[in-house]
Amino acid sequence: MAEKLPKELVLQILEYMVLDTMNHVYLQDDASINAAARRLLGESPATDVLLPLSVQAVLEQSILHIDVEFQRTEYGRLALLPSSMPALPHPVRKVLLTLDFEIPIGRQKYPSIIYTTKAGMPSLLSQLQGLRTLHILLNIELTRPPWDHRGSALDVGCRKGFSGTTTFRCAIEELLEAARIERPALEIFLEIKYIYEGTWRGSYEPPPETYNVAMGAMAAEAVLREADAKWSQCHFSQG
Repeated sequence: MAEKLPKELVLQILEYMVLDTMNHVYLQDDASINAAARRLLGESPATDVLLPLSVQAVLEQSILHIDVEFQRTEYGRLALLPSSMPALPHPVRKVLLTLDFEIPIGRQKYPSIIYTTKAGMPSLLSQLQGLRTLHILLNIELTRPPWDHRGSALDVGCRKGFSGTTTFRCAIEELLEAARIERPALEIFLEIKYIYEGTWRGSYEPPPETYNVAMGAMAAEAVLREADAKWSQCHFSQG
């Protein structure tokens, strides 16, 4: 019966289904999108005719988790996207980049993943012409409890360049601004998750879940401060 409905209406229904049940998809290999589209429709052969529209709905509305490497070239950093992306039948609209790094105490670290992602942002966005929304997730491993950081862990110093120094906060702000400058109309969301080997304990509340902060017209400093705020009122304890 669905195939008798107007194509535009079927696509709209499928997009609502994606938003409700399949907000995130990990782009692991060539079959990932088709598998997600098939799950959306169910296993009945009767829905095979709707598979192309289901694929389009997934690419329009689901946030794709992608693994990106940034290769040094004579022209700058080149973003190496998953090999399956060029063959996708429709543009990708929403992407999630995950940056994993450590904030230590007692030594200055060079957060190369932040700097290489910033340098590779022009290459990344030039290959994703249809992208409308960029989600950036920071998975930050702490080597000490947050109270040892005397405030936000983001204010810990780190290395920059060959001999310069800055803070993790400033390095992340520069990354956010690089994305905005490269494509001003892009919707950018920031999410922070702190990781520590101790057990999370909040004051009169369960462990906080990570959450997105929309950059919008806010300065990078304000976005980062808001994303960090939920964590700053809680603490870790051992055991």
